[in-house]
Amino acid sequence: MLQWDYKKPGEPDDRDLDWSLRLDAGDIIQSSTWAIVGTPGSLTLSGSSHTDTRTKIILTGGRDGATYKLQNTITVRDGASPLIEYVSIDIRDI
Repeated sequence: MLQWDYKKPGEPDDRDLDWSLRLDAGDIIQSSTWAIVGTPGSLTLSGSSHTDTRTKIILTGGRDGATYKLQNTITVRDGASPLIEYVSIDIRDI
């Protein structure tokens, strides 16, 4: 599981995930979905997007001192199994 740097609870924050090393030659991201794994608490997924090799999520809220686990699932071509990556992020009001 990847670990992102902390996020402040009162500020929106956008984060990128680079998939280029996990993609086969010629593959591009066709779709991307994000989810909070477990109890979301006050963290909100406010938006997302993707390019051919990267996904982006915009996070808002979150409880100070909490750690959240996010799941990003991508598809690259018809019939291919989806790829999944998990990311952990700490919320700190520093």
